[in-house]
Amino acid sequence: ILLYTKSGDFDMVVMGSRGHGTFVDAMMGSTARRVLRRCEIPVLVVRLPKDEE
Repeated sequence: ILLYTKSGDFDMVVMGSRGHGTFVDAMMGSTARRVLRRCEIPVLVVRLPKDEE
């Protein structure tokens, strides 16, 4: 995601988060957290609903 944003003309990254894993990851998700920390453009993280199985 980070390399892709550097290669184009983007205004914002919008990504979903399910929050699997540890407590901190449950609040956001490890991938979303990494992108938020390292991305040079604004990032909007949308919390996705849990699967109903």
